[in-house]
Formats: sequence, structure tokens, C-alpha cells
Amino acid sequence: MTFDEDVHWVAVYDFVADKSLAYVNIPSNAHIPPSLLQVVSYESSLPNCQALHRDFYVAWDVLGQTITFELIALAGNLKSLFFFGKR
Repeated sequence: MTFDEDVHWVAVYDFVADKSLAYVNIPSNAHIPPSLLQVVSYESSLPNCQALHRDFYVAWDVLGQTITFELIALAGNLKSLFFFGKR
């Protein structure tokens, strides 16, 4: 994300209620890293891949009686990933 040097704050304003819901001051020396969606690229080595959500994919391969699954996601440190299959 880039900000013009003249931008010192960002706010969320509710025009119906005529009040500010939240705001944040932006320091002049702020370092705002780029979105990980643009920085991190990953390609699965498995032949099948399906998006389950915008940031969550499942890839798989079947070899004989063995099924290999790979979960690919953009998640924070405290987030868990789950995948449930049906028989």
C-alpha cells in the first residue's frame, strides 16, 4: 500500500449516523509492507487443485490406493487450517 506524503490519517465514517467509526494516524516514517497476495507466489507440484476460498486451496493426487493432499493458504500465525472429506 502506498500513501501520499500529505496523508496523515485514515478514517471510516458512517454518513447515516454522522459519526466517525474508527481512525488511525499514519506516522510520516511508516513502513507499510506490500500485500502478501502480491509478494508470495506458490505452485503446487500436485496435478489437481481447487480453490475452497479466496485464500485457501486444496491440491491432491491419487496414486493407486494412496491419496496425497496439500493445503495451501494465506493465514496468520494463530490461524488453523481444516479440511474435512466425506466417504
